[in-house]
Amino acid sequence: MNAQRYLVLAMTLLSMGISAPTIRYAVAAPLAVGIWRLIFSWPLLAGVSLKQGERWPLAQAAGAGFFLALHWLCWVIAVQRTTIANASLLVSTGALWSALLSRPLLGETISVRHWVGLGLALLGITLVLLARPGGNHSVAGDLFALAGAFAWVGYAFVGRRARQHAGFWGYTAAVYGATGVFMGGAAFLCRTPLIGYSPTTWMALVVLALFPTLLGHGGINYLLGYMGPARLALWVLSEPVFATIYAVWLFGEVPTLQIIIGGVATLGGISLGTSTKLAGKDEQGKDEQALEVRD
Repeated sequence: MNAQRYLVLAMTLLSMGISAPTIRYAVAAPLAVGIWRLIFSWPLLAGVSLKQGERWPLAQAAGAGFFLALHWLCWVIAVQRTTIANASLLVSTGALWSALLSRPLLGETISVRHWVGLGLALLGITLVLLARPGGNHSVAGDLFALAGAFAWVGYAFVGRRARQHAGFWGYTAAVYGATGVFMGGAAFLCRTPLIGYSPTTWMALVVLALFPTLLGHGGINYLLGYMGPARLALWVLSEPVFATIYAVWLFGEVPTLQIIIGGVATLGGISLGTSTKLAGKDEQGKDEQALEVRD
């Protein structure tokens, strides 16, 4: 891979890493954050899809959109209620749960390496959850991050089958549209205010749509043409690291030694549990699905 593509990789990871800090700047209801993120990004995705003539799998997108709406809602709540390091780390465990549930739900083989990875990740998660609350850290926020990880698993399993019959842009546009419908309906029922926010919040919502959503996800889609999905999935695990660095710089959220150790163990377990020595066709499909929607 040449220097230009490594530059794209760096920009992609940095763009994804600013998701949590940007949400922290967006002083708005969690549903409003998700809705405006979609409003600012969906037209471009839909336009590219229509230009390329890709089919929109609307039926499958409805199920995937429900889980994606739940994932994003839990993610925003987690960032608002706990530290950015904890939220970004715990929500990243979705890739591991997805790999482990592949056997009972899809009949796929789970190796000893995956089970070892699970044990290491669970040890790390336990250390993070048992860390003494203080500052912005709260167990409730940590649990919302884990709930977001499991919601992501639902998206991954519904979407994996749909992606076999649809292109990236058509599938993403359909899912984001369905996600917007679910979030919009919830906002209507909850009477969530969607306007009246500060200029800083509006700027944060635009940045959230342009960078983590479009540049981050778009960069991953581009890189999948030049880098194997298993290898790229390991690079994406650096997102919590970048998010933590941003949080230290912008908000002074320095993680404790226990959280750092737990984070290293968790990321190591995810890496061990989701990587493949030689990814076959089915494994590549699973890894590619794991890369499509992040925070």
